[in-house]
Amino acid sequence: MDSSAPEVIPPDADEYMKILFHPNIRMEKLVRTLSRLERSTLLGLGIAAAVLIGMPTFWQESRFRLHFLSFSGFLVSWCAGRREGILIALCSSVSWYAAEWYAGRDYSHPAIFYWNLIVMFGFFFMVSYTFRG
Repeated sequence: MDSSAPEVIPPDADEYMKILFHPNIRMEKLVRTLSRLERSTLLGLGIAAAVLIGMPTFWQESRFRLHFLSFSGFLVSWCAGRREGILIALCSSVSWYAAEWYAGRDYSHPAIFYWNLIVMFGFFFMVSYTFRG
């Protein structure tokens, strides 16, 4: 064997898992892939995500939809632009409102549904407006 050649030590399974499941690497690939798409395609994907995430959750008592809906608005805003992100914020808040309505939530006053709609839109708007890349 040639003594001048460096010895190659294959990484163990733990190193592969750290690389494979590192959140920064996956996020970077996702943003790079989404940035290559046209704005109209991203807008369509964002609207589909808002509907698909928001509506089915009325069958369950899921509070995680806030995180998922804001993540879709974040991605669209970051990759497509602020205007598209604000539109996704509107779709996400309407999806939240529809899920609350169809789930049969009962509040002490009917105006609370509309107040929640405005508050959710404000939250999603701030996420989309803040994370414009």
